[in-house]
Amino acid sequence: MLLVLVRKSTRRKLLMVALACLVLLAGGLLLRPMERFVSGRLRPIARVEVPSKAVALTFDIAFGENTPSLILETLNRHQVKGTFFVTGPWAVAHKQQIKDMITSKHEVGSMGYWFEDTRSLTRERIIDSVKRGSKAICDLTGKSPLLFRPPAGGYDDNVISAAMEIGQYTVTWSLDSMDWKNPGADVVIKRVVSGVRPGDIIRFVASDSSRQTHVALPAIILALREKGYEFLTVSELLKLSGS
Repeated sequence: MLLVLVRKSTRRKLLMVALACLVLLAGGLLLRPMERFVSGRLRPIARVEVPSKAVALTFDIAFGENTPSLILETLNRHQVKGTFFVTGPWAVAHKQQIKDMITSKHEVGSMGYWFEDTRSLTRERIIDSVKRGSKAICDLTGKSPLLFRPPAGGYDDNVISAAMEIGQYTVTWSLDSMDWKNPGADVVIKRVVSGVRPGDIIRFVASDSSRQTHVALPAIILALREKGYEFLTVSELLKLSGS
C-alpha cells in the first residue's frame, strides 16, 4: 500500500538500488555493499581508503598508437604498473599493445565499445557496449575485465547499475591530471604531485590527443616515489583496502 503512494520516479530509483544490492551480494563482494551508495545514489569507485601511501595510475585510450606506446614504455622503464581503460575497437586494432600490457603485469579495463556519453544511452545499449568491449579484451587476454570506466567519466545510476548487472564495477577517478588539455608538462606535473592523496585513482588520457603525458610522467613517478608512494593497479588498490 505504501509503495503505491510513492511517486513513480522514486519507486524506480528504489528498485534500481535494490537491484544493485542484489548484484553486489551475488557477485563476489569486490566491495562491501553499502560503500557504493551516497545519499541514496549509486557512486562509482573514485578513490579507495588505504592504510598506506599507495595510488593507482590509470590511462584512458580510445584512439592513436604513438602516445599509448610512449606511456607503456615509460611505465615499464620505471617499473610501475598502471591500469589501462580501452575501447573495444582500439583493443582489436592494437592487439600487440594489449598483449604487451598483460605481459608487463599492467591491468586492462574496459571503456565499453562505443566512445560516447553513456548517460545518454538506453540501458540496453549500455549493456551491449560494455559486453562488446569486454569481449574484445577477453578475446585477447583470456580474461574478462572487472573494471569499467565510462568514456570521459560520465555516469549516473543507470550506467552504474547496468555495468553491475553484468558483473563490472564502474571506476572513475579522484585526481584528474588534465593532461588531455595539453597545458604544458610542468602544469600536469604540479597538478598531480601537489594534489595527490593516499588511495587516489589518478587519471591520464593516453590517446594521441594528449601530447605531453609521456613527458610529464617520469617526473610524476619520481616525485611521488620521493613522497613515499607506491604504484598499484586499481584492483590491487582495492585489495589493499580490504574491499
